[in-house]
Amino acid sequence: MSSLEHGVRRVDRLMDDAQARAYLQAGEIGYIGTVGADGWPYVLPMTFIYEGQDVLWFHHGAKPGHLLANLTQSPRICLTVAERGNLIPGPTYACQSSQEYVSVVAYGQVERIEEESLKNWFFDQLLLKYGPTGHRFPDPSYPLNHKIILWKMHLEKLTGKRSDQGRH
Repeated sequence: MSSLEHGVRRVDRLMDDAQARAYLQAGEIGYIGTVGADGWPYVLPMTFIYEGQDVLWFHHGAKPGHLLANLTQSPRICLTVAERGNLIPGPTYACQSSQEYVSVVAYGQVERIEEESLKNWFFDQLLLKYGPTGHRFPDPSYPLNHKIILWKMHLEKLTGKRSDQGRH
């Protein structure tokens, strides 16, 4: 495939699909990009659940806001998970330096999920991923689910890149 088919310029830094999905699954914060009706982009850091395959989950409060307005007017989003590695100093000039990094970019469309059992499942998964190990709540139910909006992202395109060679 050409770099245009991948959607990336540096094909030599592409991760294979399994590596990109593993990195996405391990990611802690996803930066979700949307576009408003006014054409302005809006990017927000979010926790998320990705178990593999082509579906990713995230949530937010059910009150009106920028993210809800954007997702209501257009279900298309981009989600990025990344981390910065070391700066590798150049031999003579600062502009010869390189930055190590890993990033995964996912594109897709979202659908709003109302099903109570899926909201319960989502919060169970969120607690497993982000909560303290072994923590149990006295009441394991989710009586406030009506105050959140759960989104299911259908992945349409996923790319991952890694630069850890210390070169441009």
